[in-house]
Amino acid sequence: CDPAATDLSNHLPEWDSEVCILGAESPAELLERVRRLGRRLDSSEDAAAGTMRLADLAYTLNQDLMSSGDGAACRLAVVGSSTADLREKLDRAAKKLGAPGGCRQIRDVSGIYFTAEPLAREGKLAFLFPGEGSQYPNMLADLCLHFPEVRECFDQIDRVYYDHARGYVPSDYLFPRPESSRDSESPVEGRLWEIVGAVEAVLTANQAELTLMAGLGIQPDIILGHSTGEFSALRAAGILDPDNEEFFELCLKLYKNYEEASLLGVPRAVLLAVGADRERVEAIAREVDGEIYLAMDNCPHQAVLVGGNEVCEQALAIVRRQGLISEKLNFDRAYHTPLFGPYVDHLRQIFEEARILPARIPVYSCTTGMPYPDDPDAIRKLMGDHWLLPVEFRRTIENLHDGGARLFVEVGPRGNLSSFVDDILRGWRFC
Repeated sequence: CDPAATDLSNHLPEWDSEVCILGAESPAELLERVRRLGRRLDSSEDAAAGTMRLADLAYTLNQDLMSSGDGAACRLAVVGSSTADLREKLDRAAKKLGAPGGCRQIRDVSGIYFTAEPLAREGKLAFLFPGEGSQYPNMLADLCLHFPEVRECFDQIDRVYYDHARGYVPSDYLFPRPESSRDSESPVEGRLWEIVGAVEAVLTANQAELTLMAGLGIQPDIILGHSTGEFSALRAAGILDPDNEEFFELCLKLYKNYEEASLLGVPRAVLLAVGADRERVEAIAREVDGEIYLAMDNCPHQAVLVGGNEVCEQALAIVRRQGLISEKLNFDRAYHTPLFGPYVDHLRQIFEEARILPARIPVYSCTTGMPYPDDPDAIRKLMGDHWLLPVEFRRTIENLHDGGARLFVEVGPRGNLSSFVDDILRGWRFC
């Protein structure tokens, strides 16, 4: 059998984009390299004919940068979807780099990034794990195709529920068949937002990206999880069994707990994200006649209120009157409020049975804004309190920054936490 004939990589689609990186000792030298690459693309017959592989170009440029070592303090990264797209972005970058007065930084959402100084060489690297709300159908499907270690994480959670009485495995709703995904009200789509499906989806995706990061040799100095992502953070830090067996047993207990609690009723609520700072959102909550709580302080321009339908409608009316942006989140659990107390009572029983190990990497709690305690009983208590108290994401990120964190990498789908960090640290010096 010819190995080349069975090599699936020969049949995989091309990456939809590549990162091309240029480096130099000074902005002036970098500008010249950008212009030189542009001229090379203009004169290349392969580029003109559309036969130049962007992946080959990116590889060559990145190898050149690696061979230069620390001599390339000024760096430009361009995310291109084609050689034509790369060429257009090089022109835009050149205009900014050559602007009168110089250029210190470029952060263009289309995929152009530049810094005149090396970022965070003396700072710490923090991994951030997102929680519910980050999941979506077919998330990380592209990574599953190209990285077997990512696919294996999804296969592992499927094996946990193979032959389970519930009758389906996570991939049934994570990677739905086309005919099942057309109707947004279908059971398959709905499972992605139910408490069990959401937790399974988010934790699996987080673990898949963590596994990929480890394979790339990227190791964090600090770990943090947002809401449900705190399970991922505890696992990554080694506090919860990182070797799968005990963690999967915990997943099964959480599922059984949810099934039993559903008979009594899982505390439901409306989650209203408001585009304003905590103080203003808390003031809105005080105007409302009824039980409503600030459940998440995500960043200076977003806080989340949680309450029943009627009180949230009152809050929404005030939000609209003040001209603020708002959004009702897709999930309906009364997370991070006293309303969730009955369900947390069930969770504490599961946490009491969990084996707690010493942390291998410092892990911060978004409940306290501080590192997790060392005592196993204190850890178990905080794991339960986490679901009753607000998510203090903004304060925790500020504390991490005060403690020396300078690079923040979101290890999970979508990218919500990265946007929050950008907002929180706006105006702070990153490097």
